[in-house]
Amino acid sequence: MADSTLDFILQQRKEAEERRSRLPFEQYRRNLLQQVAAKTPVTAQTIMPPRPRADGTYVCLREPVEFLRLFEDISNSQEACRKRFADLLARKDGRVVAQVIRREDIHTDMWFSSTAAGINLRPGYENNERTKPTVTAFGKPDDNVHALIVGATGSGKSVFLHNLLFSMMLEYAPWELNLYLIDFKKVSLSKYLSDCETPHVKAVAATSEVRYVVSLLDHLNRCMRTRQTFFSLIGLEKLEQLRTRYEVILPRAVLLVDEFQQMFSDATQSETLRIQEILTSITKLGRATGYHLIFASQEMTGTLGASAFANFKVRFALRCTADVSSQFLGNAAASRIGARERGIVIENSVDGHEENNRTYKVPFIEEEGDVFGSFLREQVDLAAQAGYETVHKYYQEDFMKRFEVLEELLADSRVRVQKEKLLASLPGLTDILTLGDAVVFNYKRNDYETVFLESGVKRNIGVFTPKAGDAAYLCRLLAANFKASPHADRYHHAAVIMNDMITRNYDLAADLGISAEDIFRTEEDLSDRVMTLVRQRKEVLSLLQSYREGMDLGEFALASFRLTASYGLPEEERRQITERQGQNPSVIEEMSYFFAGRSPEEIPQAEAELQAAMAADSSEWVFILTLLYRMQCEGCSRTELFEPCVFWVLGTEMLERFSGKNERLLAEASHMGMLFIVAATALTETFSTVFGSCEYLFVSGNLEKVYHALNMPYTRKAEDSIVIDCMVRSAGVMRSFKKFLTEETEKGLPELDFDSLLA
Repeated sequence: MADSTLDFILQQRKEAEERRSRLPFEQYRRNLLQQVAAKTPVTAQTIMPPRPRADGTYVCLREPVEFLRLFEDISNSQEACRKRFADLLARKDGRVVAQVIRREDIHTDMWFSSTAAGINLRPGYENNERTKPTVTAFGKPDDNVHALIVGATGSGKSVFLHNLLFSMMLEYAPWELNLYLIDFKKVSLSKYLSDCETPHVKAVAATSEVRYVVSLLDHLNRCMRTRQTFFSLIGLEKLEQLRTRYEVILPRAVLLVDEFQQMFSDATQSETLRIQEILTSITKLGRATGYHLIFASQEMTGTLGASAFANFKVRFALRCTADVSSQFLGNAAASRIGARERGIVIENSVDGHEENNRTYKVPFIEEEGDVFGSFLREQVDLAAQAGYETVHKYYQEDFMKRFEVLEELLADSRVRVQKEKLLASLPGLTDILTLGDAVVFNYKRNDYETVFLESGVKRNIGVFTPKAGDAAYLCRLLAANFKASPHADRYHHAAVIMNDMITRNYDLAADLGISAEDIFRTEEDLSDRVMTLVRQRKEVLSLLQSYREGMDLGEFALASFRLTASYGLPEEERRQITERQGQNPSVIEEMSYFFAGRSPEEIPQAEAELQAAMAADSSEWVFILTLLYRMQCEGCSRTELFEPCVFWVLGTEMLERFSGKNERLLAEASHMGMLFIVAATALTETFSTVFGSCEYLFVSGNLEKVYHALNMPYTRKAEDSIVIDCMVRSAGVMRSFKKFLTEETEKGLPELDFDSLLA
């Protein structure tokens, strides 16, 4: 009992000592703001107060990547570009000016500095002296542009990162500074956008999805290079000159990556090369354009080369090994930080010599008592009062929207109208599929991947996944698009089901209303149906071509009636019409007289006269004439003439072979208004044959051999990843998207629970 009491007392003392050793961020904040207000010499020389225009406003520019096109026609004349830019600013043109902030709407003692000349990094108190809130600045001197942070597990690296971020948000308004955060742990940095939309934070990538990270890096690199191009057009060299000469604000950007080394561990070889290329570009060009990198990790072996790392002049080290400290700090001082010395970081931005080290006491941001959240919400409220608006992108790898969100999106009248316009304006376009949230960074509020389906050779859809549940999901996704399509009332669906594991997870027939006679169990049954349909449509197209080559409309009508009576309609329907009308060759000839000597424009009138004479519905007989009218007078393509048919083939892995005639059918079908959707869950001998006729490939899972077999780029991902990849072969374009959340789970095979049976 005495031992336990002693242990308790010792633990209490340890916790009390730890609390006393901490420097609360709120205390640090109050002290800093007091010194700023008092304009103490040490503090005043580190800040550049924001300077509004004469009218008391801050004019915030859009990123030049959004408006550079406005200078394309005069890009060979700096004087003309300067004049146009000045004119656009004078009008506060919305294509160039994102918004105007009024100084009188800013009600805070924070945001007391400008990023025009650089960014202050405030690690804490140097040597724990409260009168020395010294800084390490990005931009002063000019070669201090990027920073490295290293620290062992438990050294306080996350606390230090939060402090740097909080200090920047304390000092700069959100229109002065854009923060981009990448967190491979998916926890620490997520809270900047997960609970509220922190105004300074433009994007948080809480993911191990390297493709998203690469796309975010691509975006920043593109924006940086466009800034460089824009500066040259108006005769400037760097960001500070733009802000001084034109009295506008173009914010600096900071990309902070926690667990930086993980990005390279998860990347494929091609992704690694792309990452290195982009980061090398930013490290070299970021100084003039206002782009800065902060990389944090336990150690950084196997990442960037020595020349790239040489551009990271600012080095911070928390407790770590002597080797790591020497590699990044330039000396082993960080290895001597005691395990119980909380909140200590050593910085060296000079030459790596230990005498030039600076030691800081880092403020601690209390998670308890909601200090963390209250500060972020305060930032949100102040930005709202100032009228600041921006787009925030929070990519959380495991988050899924409900499937109903997709259905609501597809049903939205604005979406439907836009799809109708595109389908009407783009020749050869048959439909537009909306897939899911993009797995690439795009600076839009709503970013859904889409695929445009076109007519042509081998324009079918292939679905491959090792999981029947994913195959079922993709079928449901495609079916939802077809049901909401502007062509939905014209689609006719049929299915051959050879793998019940797929339909056990999703009842395709019930969802699409496929009738029993349109559900098949063998390849042969479906191919007979399709062959008949192809033959009929080929003969109709041949007849239509004959008219275009000089056939009289009366002769065309007679030939079309004979074709219809022969096999143009289903057998039972043809028999019933023949019996009802008492048709015979002479009557068919009489019917054709109504069209003799007329032009295609007169077909509707001739049809009306024929129907009146027959005293019955004659639409079955004049079907081919209606197609001629649509082709000649309405400009329909031959693909648009026929009722679109979708044939779902579920379980092609069950096929031992794939016949030559079916291979031809797959290749030719889309020319006849038909689309095949083939799904497989295993690689077989028929795999390459079937999927070779598919222009659009949907693949899930992490089997590298499948991607290689389909000539698709491969990226590492978890086996249970919710990401699906779509390849448009002829365009060489890969689109990756996240699944929506459905109630279905992969049911798989039934099992016996022997534990309960034998209990």
